[in-house]
Amino acid sequence: MIMVCRLIVFFNSLLFIMGRTESFSAPRSALQSTTRWLVVDFDGTCSERDTTPLLPQLAAVLHGDSVEERLSIFAELESEFFRRYAAAKSQMCPTTMSLEDALDSLDQVSNEVTAKVSSSGVLRGLNVTPQDICAVMEQNDQVSDHVRLRPGCAQVLAQAIRCRRSNWQLGVLSINWCPSLIDAALLQPIWQHTTEHDIRLDEEDNNNNNNNSNDGRQRRPLGSKEHVPIWSNAVDHDGVVSLQVPGALAKKDRILQLKASGLVVYIGDSSTDLAALVEADLGILIGNSKSTATMAEQWGINVHPLRRRQQFLLEKKGEISKVIWMAESWAEIQVVLNDIVTP
Repeated sequence: MIMVCRLIVFFNSLLFIMGRTESFSAPRSALQSTTRWLVVDFDGTCSERDTTPLLPQLAAVLHGDSVEERLSIFAELESEFFRRYAAAKSQMCPTTMSLEDALDSLDQVSNEVTAKVSSSGVLRGLNVTPQDICAVMEQNDQVSDHVRLRPGCAQVLAQAIRCRRSNWQLGVLSINWCPSLIDAALLQPIWQHTTEHDIRLDEEDNNNNNNNSNDGRQRRPLGSKEHVPIWSNAVDHDGVVSLQVPGALAKKDRILQLKASGLVVYIGDSSTDLAALVEADLGILIGNSKSTATMAEQWGINVHPLRRRQQFLLEKKGEISKVIWMAESWAEIQVVLNDIVTP
């Protein structure tokens, strides 16, 4: 009953966010039949650093090539990207172009430079398994350090995994070129936290001589892994990038697809996430993304501190639209998600 009440509170909050004032009330069966997505970006959202500059180094290590040569080539392409990106951003004007057009102009720069990355071959050998990347992470401290997750991220997302019985599903939506890296750096730590939690539950049951307890907690076989979709770009053996998620508008489209069958919470950190954050039922911008927040406000999007969300919603009584919430850390996000995905 407590879980149902928490979900009803959350749905009412979402109705406020969407500018609707009617109250949400539904029986348990209706709540449990509604698909709910917790979708996260990877670079800068889950990871502390952007892992893109790491990829040529990782590819060289996996392919047995010179790391220095690949990094030198990539550094030139990276410089070109930053130069052209800054130029495109300086041309954006809220009074003459839509947010979608502005974001598309930035994505065009990214995609054109990505084509040059593909031609350069600096990513050759990167189409490996998550296990291959895990092995490199274990042996190479520099690689392991570069893919370190933000504090609390894996624990919070593991909580969502444990709530599958309430129709919560986790997904990763990223423009990263290597889904195996996302799997190794993000999903593997999540599975570790999930398994450790299951072990503690089993130990509690054993201590209570109550392996068949009726506490409502559903068990998975230890070590089992539910499917978590990774929507991202990919790279083949020759280092050619396939742009399956070419940018901000592709992220927006994915969120709209998911919303067609349920509710969506999306967490991101950059301008590439902006359109998706606006379309999500609850969009959370993490970190000190002042430039992204400024860009949002220039196009009429309200940006408010996540920690003041409940107070803000009560004060506005649903009279808001186009709002995203800014959080400084995953600990701050967890406070809100506790009312949404508590097992």
